[in-house]
Amino acid sequence: MRARVVPAFFVFSAVLLHGCGASSKPVPFRVESAYDTAVIQERNNACVTSYAVHRDGSAQKTSQNCQGDNGAKAITLGAQVAAQLFGDLQAAQPLSALPPCIGVDTSTSIAWNGQQSPGIGACPGSTSSELALLGDVSSVTVRFEPVP
Repeated sequence: MRARVVPAFFVFSAVLLHGCGASSKPVPFRVESAYDTAVIQERNNACVTSYAVHRDGSAQKTSQNCQGDNGAKAITLGAQVAAQLFGDLQAAQPLSALPPCIGVDTSTSIAWNGQQSPGIGACPGSTSSELALLGDVSSVTVRFEPVP
């Protein structure tokens, strides 16, 4: 009689634990789509700085070949800054149709939702959408600067 109770106990325990979430499979991380992330890239001669901005307001900065500012940093921008950026990105569609603003040794561009802007800036012929995006870029980048 005892031999039948023990196996039944183990089967019942395994079913109970499986129902409570004790499984051997790890819970996967949420996969973020291109719609959820915008990437701003600034080039100044050899210095390249990229800012990945996520809809939840988190952001990461990476710099390469920049004097005194190489490496990575992560911050929280806040929901308002992220909402403004993504709203302006939606209004500026398609990004590839923005008029290019070519600077001397510098450029700023934005990639979002499978699209890439040309160099944006305050140039003759810049659209209001482009100027709004330029303001958003400034709002993002200034938050990564150290407070004096």
